[in-house]
Amino acid sequence: MGRPWVTPKEVREYSDLPSIQSRQDEKLEKDIQRAESYIIHYCNHDFSDEKYAGDIPKDVRMAALLLAEHYAYSKQNVERKTSESFDDYSYTTSDNQIEISTLGLETLLAQFVEDKAKERFMMKLRKL
Repeated sequence: MGRPWVTPKEVREYSDLPSIQSRQDEKLEKDIQRAESYIIHYCNHDFSDEKYAGDIPKDVRMAALLLAEHYAYSKQNVERKTSESFDDYSYTTSDNQIEISTLGLETLLAQFVEDKAKERFMMKLRKL
């Protein structure tokens, strides 16, 4: 199965957030693309191997749904920050941000992570 692994319709069906359900297909496709790129980078492969020829594993699809929803939500709420100042003190808050670390992607993707090849080549020469 090629990319994309999930569709905008699947992201909308999964999400309970009204802002995601009303997001345009083109924008959700970009969010899905970003999610898949993150997963490919995290796992060190693109799931094009023979063992994934039939379907993308359910855990990988779930991670793609979660991450696409996260990207869509974060993109829409980037402007919703509040700032206040008191004399010499100021702060900025955002109640709407979700951290990627709270999505549980590590658990879903752990079994699919492959060792990354070392990008060094060492050659030892000796005189004969």
